[in-house]
Amino acid sequence: MNKDELLYRYFSNSLSKAEEKEFYNLLEIDAEFKRQFDFETDVKRVSKAYNYNKLKAKLTSFEVNLDSETKNVSYNSYLKIAASILVLLSVGWFGYKSMFGLDYEVIYQDSYNTYPNTVFKITRSDTINSTEREAFFAYESENYQLALNKFKELPDKNYLNFYKAQSYINLNNNFEAKQLFKSIIKNNQKFTAESHWYLALIFIKEKDKIKSVFYLNNLVRNFDYKNEEAKALLKQLR
Repeated sequence: MNKDELLYRYFSNSLSKAEEKEFYNLLEIDAEFKRQFDFETDVKRVSKAYNYNKLKAKLTSFEVNLDSETKNVSYNSYLKIAASILVLLSVGWFGYKSMFGLDYEVIYQDSYNTYPNTVFKITRSDTINSTEREAFFAYESENYQLALNKFKELPDKNYLNFYKAQSYINLNNNFEAKQLFKSIIKNNQKFTAESHWYLALIFIKEKDKIKSVFYLNNLVRNFDYKNEEAKALLKQLR
């Protein structure tokens, strides 16, 4: 399947699982494909009332003069330039920014909540003060640095990476959090579904819409956790 058809099927929500895998792979490795995707996403936002084929036909009516330095640039590149000019003339630069701009930080803050301790019950009458109890007590007390230090002292357990990642998020260390969430997903550990959700949120905070959409789509298709919230976020991001 060629790239234009992949884009068309993406925007018409008709990609198969195999095509979706190819689509997201191209976004990762093909810079020109990603630029075309970003451009068409923006055009779609400018006016949903336009039928894509009609808009394309209108844009192709513009004559583009090729000079010696740009003879090797693809036709699609000129189409993008013409469309960009049309958009800027129609709504102005500030209108363009307003219509295209997603407030990623607001979306993140509205969606993010630290995951609660669901694996280690803490009672105030405990007489044995184990390292794990100290770790989760610190976690529940929002002392995330101490919690992380204590988690690291513990032998590996199926759920510890998830709570380490949560601690890293709250310490504003998204890089380490991402590595742990990805490891959980790769190894299909406890909290795999939840790791998709939090990875998507981190990528939203980092303004990486492509990766956020990727993890949200996986969450919607394969898990029940935060399913409706993920669908709502996908609508905002698109």
